Amino acid sequence: MDRLDALDRQIIALLQRDGRACFAEIARALGTSEATARRRVERLIAEGVIRVVACVEPGRVGLQAEALIYLQCELDRLTQIGRQLAAMPEVREVLYTSGAHDLVLRVALPSGEDLWPLLTERIAPLPGVRSSQTSHVLRTEKRLHDWQVADLPARSTPSAPPPRSILLVDDDTDFATAAQMVLEAGGYRVAVAGCGREAWERLRQERPALVLVDLIMETPLAGVELAHAIRADERLQDIPLLAISAIRSTEWATSLPDRAELPFDDLVDKPIEPQVLLEKVRRFMHE
Repeated sequence: MDRLDALDRQIIALLQRDGRACFAEIARALGTSEATARRRVERLIAEGVIRVVACVEPGRVGLQAEALIYLQCELDRLTQIGRQLAAMPEVREVLYTSGAHDLVLRVALPSGEDLWPLLTERIAPLPGVRSSQTSHVLRTEKRLHDWQVADLPARSTPSAPPPRSILLVDDDTDFATAAQMVLEAGGYRVAVAGCGREAWERLRQERPALVLVDLIMETPLAGVELAHAIRADERLQDIPLLAISAIRSTEWATSLPDRAELPFDDLVDKPIEPQVLLEKVRRFMHE
């Protein structure tokens, strides 16, 4: 992943405030579904974008002094020195840097007096350390876990889908035509597919921002099968899926899996009022 969308950023900011927040709390706070929150968090963790960890505040555990230590080292020993320093419990960060210094350390100590023995008795004797400079940290305005990732300019990629694009999958041409008119009047670009196979062909060509899908099409649960296929596809699995169907008022209602097992972010019944449809779509578009 090389770009985060608005929902990713909101989830990260919320977890930075409370790493113990559950998926239901994240969903409520951000106005999305619990299933979407779960998938987004699991993807961010799996791709190494975030790690949910406990951060220790040094001052709260008796470490009242922090300092930055700048080292010049013999380059052929640099990695070995870095690893030895990283193993020291007082050292909070070890950074390999370019410029006047080869290594920068951030250390936390019980008091300023503990800096001298750390420098002279433990760091200076390491083979390859040539010189050091130190700076006491007087006050910290912002720590690493407070950092918010900047919004990077969008990259120009020919294959990128147009914004606010929707794929509507429904074999009821009257409903599809009416829904398309409502959504396009709301400022969205809408592509229509009449069955799961046609929808899959469109998904191979373009990744929409949202998929609206009927359940009863070529088979009574064709929409469910399509949704499972989307969730299993690495490229498509994060697309919000909104099911719009009359299945709960038909004989096939008993065939519908439990709500927790459905691969949709939400399920609404037909008929649906135009304004309700727009509100649902805007919610999933985070507008």
